[in-house]
Amino acid sequence: WIYTMPTAALLFLLLTLPVLLRREPEKPKELQARLEQGASARFSNIVSNPKLFFAGVLLPFKDFVARPESRLIIPLIVFMGMNLKMVQATLAVFLVDLGMSLAEIGALIGLGAAGGSVVGALMGAAIMKRYDLLGSAKICLVLIAIGFLPWLFLAYSQIHSVPLVLIALTTLGMLVTPTQVLVMAARFRWASRAQAGTDFTLQASAEYVGYAIGAAIAGPMAALLGWGPFFTVAMVLSVTSLAIYIIGHHFVESCLANRGVTA
Repeated sequence: WIYTMPTAALLFLLLTLPVLLRREPEKPKELQARLEQGASARFSNIVSNPKLFFAGVLLPFKDFVARPESRLIIPLIVFMGMNLKMVQATLAVFLVDLGMSLAEIGALIGLGAAGGSVVGALMGAAIMKRYDLLGSAKICLVLIAIGFLPWLFLAYSQIHSVPLVLIALTTLGMLVTPTQVLVMAARFRWASRAQAGTDFTLQASAEYVGYAIGAAIAGPMAALLGWGPFFTVAMVLSVTSLAIYIIGHHFVESCLANRGVTA
Protein backbone atom coordinates (compact mmCIF):
# COMPACT_ATOMS: atom_id res chain seq x y z
CA TRP A 1 0.00 0.00 0.00
CA ILE A 2 2.95 2.34 0.69
CA TYR A 3 3.81 2.34 -3.02
CA THR A 4 0.31 1.89 -4.41
CA MET A 5 -1.29 5.01 -2.95
CA PRO A 6 1.44 7.52 -3.99
CA THR A 7 1.41 5.96 -7.48
CA ALA A 8 -2.37 6.34 -7.69
CA ALA A 9 -2.12 9.97 -6.51
CA LEU A 10 0.57 10.71 -9.10
CA LEU A 11 -1.49 9.16 -11.89
CA PHE A 12 -4.50 11.21 -10.81
CA LEU A 13 -2.39 14.39 -10.94
CA LEU A 14 -1.07 13.54 -14.39
CA LEU A 15 -4.55 12.78 -15.73
CA THR A 16 -5.93 16.10 -14.43
CA LEU A 17 -3.12 18.20 -15.93
CA PRO A 18 -4.94 18.72 -19.27
CA VAL A 19 -7.93 20.11 -17.36
CA LEU A 20 -5.74 22.42 -15.27
CA LEU A 21 -3.85 23.69 -18.33
CA ARG A 22 -6.91 24.05 -20.57
CA ARG A 23 -7.80 27.59 -21.51
CA GLU A 24 -11.29 28.63 -20.44
CA PRO A 25 -13.65 29.38 -23.35
CA GLU A 26 -15.52 32.65 -23.60
CA LYS A 27 -18.80 32.83 -21.70
CA PRO A 28 -21.99 32.12 -23.72
CA LYS A 29 -24.16 35.16 -24.45
CA GLU A 30 -26.98 33.88 -22.22
CA LEU A 31 -24.60 33.50 -19.26
CA GLN A 32 -23.03 36.89 -19.92
CA ALA A 33 -26.50 38.47 -19.81
CA ARG A 34 -27.18 36.81 -16.44
CA LEU A 35 -23.88 38.09 -15.07
CA GLU A 36 -24.64 41.64 -16.19
CA GLN A 37 -28.06 41.46 -14.51
CA GLY A 38 -26.39 40.47 -11.24
CA ALA A 39 -27.71 36.90 -11.25
CA SER A 40 -24.40 35.51 -10.00
CA ALA A 41 -22.61 35.04 -6.70
CA ARG A 42 -19.72 37.51 -6.40
CA PHE A 43 -17.74 37.40 -3.15
CA SER A 44 -17.37 41.17 -3.28
CA ASN A 45 -21.14 41.40 -2.71
CA ILE A 46 -21.12 39.53 0.61
CA VAL A 47 -20.66 42.75 2.57
CA SER A 48 -21.86 45.41 0.13
CA ASN A 49 -24.96 43.57 -1.07
CA PRO A 50 -25.55 40.26 0.77
CA LYS A 51 -29.05 39.90 -0.68
CA LEU A 52 -27.63 39.95 -4.23
CA PHE A 53 -24.92 37.46 -3.26
CA PHE A 54 -27.32 34.89 -1.79
CA ALA A 55 -29.71 35.40 -4.68
CA GLY A 56 -26.83 34.56 -7.01
CA VAL A 57 -26.18 31.36 -5.05
CA LEU A 58 -29.80 30.22 -4.85
CA LEU A 59 -31.26 31.27 -8.21
CA PRO A 60 -29.34 28.79 -10.40
CA PHE A 61 -30.26 25.97 -8.00
CA LYS A 62 -33.89 27.07 -7.96
CA ASP A 63 -33.98 27.27 -11.76
CA PHE A 64 -32.52 23.76 -12.07
CA VAL A 65 -34.90 22.12 -9.58
CA ALA A 66 -37.96 23.97 -10.94
CA ARG A 67 -37.58 22.66 -14.48
CA PRO A 68 -40.05 19.87 -15.29
CA GLU A 69 -37.36 17.60 -16.77
CA SER A 70 -35.36 17.79 -13.53
CA ARG A 71 -38.07 15.72 -11.83
CA LEU A 72 -36.96 12.87 -14.08
CA ILE A 73 -33.28 13.69 -14.54
CA ILE A 74 -32.32 14.01 -10.85
CA PRO A 75 -33.82 10.66 -9.68
CA LEU A 76 -32.49 8.95 -12.81
CA ILE A 77 -28.91 10.15 -12.21
CA VAL A 78 -29.13 9.11 -8.54
CA PHE A 79 -30.47 5.70 -9.59
CA MET A 80 -27.74 5.14 -12.20
CA GLY A 81 -24.99 6.20 -9.79
CA MET A 82 -26.38 3.83 -7.15
CA ASN A 83 -26.40 0.86 -9.56
CA LEU A 84 -22.84 1.53 -10.73
CA LYS A 85 -21.40 1.81 -7.22
CA MET A 86 -23.27 -1.27 -5.97
CA VAL A 87 -21.32 -3.44 -8.39
CA GLN A 88 -18.00 -1.59 -8.12
CA ALA A 89 -18.03 -1.78 -4.33
CA THR A 90 -18.48 -5.55 -4.23
CA LEU A 91 -16.48 -7.00 -7.14
CA ALA A 92 -13.22 -7.38 -5.19
CA VAL A 93 -15.08 -8.78 -2.15
CA PHE A 94 -16.84 -11.31 -4.35
CA LEU A 95 -13.50 -12.44 -5.80
CA VAL A 96 -12.13 -12.82 -2.27
CA ASP A 97 -15.10 -15.08 -1.50
CA LEU A 98 -14.16 -17.16 -4.55
CA GLY A 99 -10.82 -17.79 -2.83
CA MET A 100 -8.60 -15.51 -4.91
CA SER A 101 -5.55 -13.77 -3.49
CA LEU A 102 -5.03 -10.00 -3.39
CA ALA A 103 -2.34 -10.30 -6.07
CA GLU A 104 -4.69 -12.26 -8.35
CA ILE A 105 -7.51 -9.80 -7.83
CA GLY A 106 -5.28 -6.78 -8.50
CA ALA A 107 -3.87 -8.30 -11.68
CA LEU A 108 -7.27 -9.44 -12.95
CA ILE A 109 -9.00 -6.13 -12.30
CA GLY A 110 -6.08 -4.26 -13.84
CA LEU A 111 -6.03 -6.41 -16.98
CA GLY A 112 -9.71 -7.24 -17.31
CA ALA A 113 -11.76 -4.34 -15.99
CA ALA A 114 -9.36 -1.60 -17.09
CA GLY A 115 -8.68 -3.14 -20.49
CA GLY A 116 -12.35 -3.88 -21.06
CA SER A 117 -13.27 -0.32 -20.05
CA VAL A 118 -10.89 1.13 -22.67
CA VAL A 119 -12.46 -1.04 -25.38
CA GLY A 120 -15.91 -0.19 -24.01
CA ALA A 121 -15.19 3.54 -24.16
CA LEU A 122 -14.20 3.20 -27.82
CA MET A 123 -17.35 1.16 -28.45
CA GLY A 124 -19.45 3.79 -26.70
CA ALA A 125 -17.95 6.57 -28.80
CA ALA A 126 -18.60 4.59 -32.00
CA ILE A 127 -22.20 3.88 -30.99
CA MET A 128 -22.82 7.53 -30.08
CA LYS A 129 -21.35 8.65 -33.40
CA ARG A 130 -23.58 6.34 -35.42
CA TYR A 131 -26.82 6.62 -33.43
CA ASP A 132 -28.64 9.32 -31.49
CA LEU A 133 -29.07 9.20 -27.70
CA LEU A 134 -32.26 7.17 -27.85
CA GLY A 135 -30.87 4.59 -30.28
CA SER A 136 -27.65 4.34 -28.26
CA ALA A 137 -29.64 3.77 -25.05
CA LYS A 138 -31.51 0.85 -26.63
CA ILE A 139 -28.21 -0.74 -27.71
CA CYS A 140 -26.67 -0.15 -24.26
CA LEU A 141 -29.67 -1.80 -22.59
CA VAL A 142 -28.91 -5.05 -24.44
CA LEU A 143 -25.14 -4.75 -23.88
CA ILE A 144 -25.43 -4.19 -20.13
CA ALA A 145 -27.70 -7.23 -19.73
CA ILE A 146 -25.16 -9.40 -21.58
CA GLY A 147 -22.31 -7.93 -19.52
CA PHE A 148 -23.81 -9.29 -16.30
CA LEU A 149 -24.27 -12.86 -17.56
CA PRO A 150 -20.71 -14.11 -16.74
CA TRP A 151 -21.06 -12.73 -13.21
CA LEU A 152 -24.36 -14.49 -12.71
CA PHE A 153 -22.70 -17.74 -13.79
CA LEU A 154 -19.75 -17.19 -11.43
CA ALA A 155 -22.02 -16.19 -8.55
CA TYR A 156 -24.34 -19.18 -8.83
CA SER A 157 -21.61 -21.74 -9.64
CA GLN A 158 -18.94 -20.42 -7.21
CA ILE A 159 -16.19 -21.62 -9.58
CA HIS A 160 -12.63 -20.48 -8.80
CA SER A 161 -11.36 -19.94 -12.34
CA VAL A 162 -8.84 -17.22 -13.18
CA PRO A 163 -9.55 -17.34 -16.95
CA LEU A 164 -13.30 -17.17 -16.37
CA VAL A 165 -12.97 -14.24 -13.97
CA LEU A 166 -10.75 -12.45 -16.50
CA ILE A 167 -13.42 -12.97 -19.16
CA ALA A 168 -16.14 -11.78 -16.76
CA LEU A 169 -14.23 -8.61 -15.82
CA THR A 170 -13.36 -7.82 -19.43
CA THR A 171 -16.93 -8.40 -20.57
CA LEU A 172 -18.41 -6.27 -17.80
CA GLY A 173 -15.99 -3.39 -18.45
CA MET A 174 -16.47 -3.61 -22.21
CA LEU A 175 -20.28 -3.80 -22.20
CA VAL A 176 -21.10 -1.49 -19.27
CA THR A 177 -18.74 1.37 -20.19
CA PRO A 178 -20.81 2.37 -23.28
CA THR A 179 -23.66 3.13 -20.85
CA GLN A 180 -21.34 5.41 -18.86
CA VAL A 181 -20.40 7.18 -22.11
CA LEU A 182 -24.11 7.52 -22.90
CA VAL A 183 -24.92 8.97 -19.46
CA MET A 184 -22.08 11.50 -19.73
CA ALA A 185 -23.23 12.57 -23.20
CA ALA A 186 -26.82 12.87 -21.97
CA ARG A 187 -25.69 14.98 -19.01
CA PHE A 188 -23.86 17.38 -21.32
CA ARG A 189 -26.98 17.48 -23.47
CA TRP A 190 -29.22 18.19 -20.48
CA ALA A 191 -27.07 21.05 -19.17
CA SER A 192 -28.61 24.34 -20.30
CA ARG A 193 -26.65 26.94 -22.22
CA ALA A 194 -27.44 29.64 -19.65
CA GLN A 195 -26.05 27.90 -16.55
CA ALA A 196 -24.26 24.84 -17.89
CA GLY A 197 -21.67 24.81 -15.11
CA THR A 198 -24.31 24.93 -12.38
CA ASP A 199 -26.49 22.31 -14.03
CA PHE A 200 -23.63 19.89 -14.64
CA THR A 201 -22.32 20.37 -11.09
CA LEU A 202 -25.76 19.64 -9.61
CA GLN A 203 -26.05 16.56 -11.83
CA ALA A 204 -22.63 15.41 -10.57
CA SER A 205 -23.81 15.96 -6.99
CA ALA A 206 -26.87 13.80 -7.67
CA GLU A 207 -24.59 11.12 -9.13
CA TYR A 208 -22.42 11.11 -5.98
CA VAL A 209 -25.53 10.83 -3.84
CA GLY A 210 -26.28 7.68 -5.83
CA TYR A 211 -22.70 6.47 -5.29
CA ALA A 212 -23.09 6.92 -1.52
CA ILE A 213 -26.39 5.04 -1.46
CA GLY A 214 -25.00 2.22 -3.63
CA ALA A 215 -21.87 1.80 -1.51
CA ALA A 216 -23.95 1.83 1.69
CA ILE A 217 -26.45 -0.83 0.63
CA ALA A 218 -24.18 -3.10 -1.46
CA GLY A 219 -22.59 -5.02 1.42
CA PRO A 220 -25.75 -5.63 3.48
CA MET A 221 -27.67 -6.55 0.32
CA ALA A 222 -25.03 -9.09 -0.79
CA ALA A 223 -24.89 -10.55 2.73
CA LEU A 224 -28.68 -10.80 2.95
CA LEU A 225 -29.40 -12.13 -0.55
CA GLY A 226 -26.22 -14.00 -1.47
CA TRP A 227 -24.04 -13.29 -4.50
CA GLY A 228 -26.29 -14.81 -7.15
CA PRO A 229 -29.44 -12.86 -6.24
CA PHE A 230 -27.32 -9.75 -5.58
CA PHE A 231 -25.92 -9.65 -9.11
CA THR A 232 -29.37 -10.48 -10.47
CA VAL A 233 -30.84 -7.47 -8.65
CA ALA A 234 -27.94 -5.28 -9.87
CA MET A 235 -28.58 -6.33 -13.47
CA VAL A 236 -32.34 -5.73 -13.17
CA LEU A 237 -31.79 -2.28 -11.64
CA SER A 238 -29.28 -1.32 -14.35
CA VAL A 239 -31.61 -2.42 -17.15
CA THR A 240 -34.53 -0.67 -15.41
CA SER A 241 -32.65 2.64 -15.18
CA LEU A 242 -31.89 2.54 -18.91
CA ALA A 243 -35.51 1.60 -19.65
CA ILE A 244 -36.68 4.63 -17.64
CA TYR A 245 -34.33 6.84 -19.65
CA ILE A 246 -35.64 5.40 -22.93
CA ILE A 247 -39.27 5.92 -21.87
CA GLY A 248 -38.62 9.48 -20.63
CA HIS A 249 -36.32 10.51 -23.49
CA HIS A 250 -38.94 12.34 -25.57
CA PHE A 251 -40.25 14.20 -22.51
CA VAL A 252 -36.75 15.49 -21.64
CA GLU A 253 -36.06 16.41 -25.27
CA SER A 254 -39.33 18.33 -25.55
CA CYS A 255 -38.43 20.30 -22.40
CA LEU A 256 -35.01 21.12 -23.86
CA ALA A 257 -36.61 22.18 -27.15
CA ASN A 258 -38.94 24.53 -25.27
CA ARG A 259 -35.85 26.19 -23.76
CA GLY A 260 -34.38 26.60 -27.23
CA VAL A 261 -31.67 23.98 -26.80
CA THR A 262 -30.98 22.21 -30.09
CA ALA A 263 -28.62 19.38 -30.94
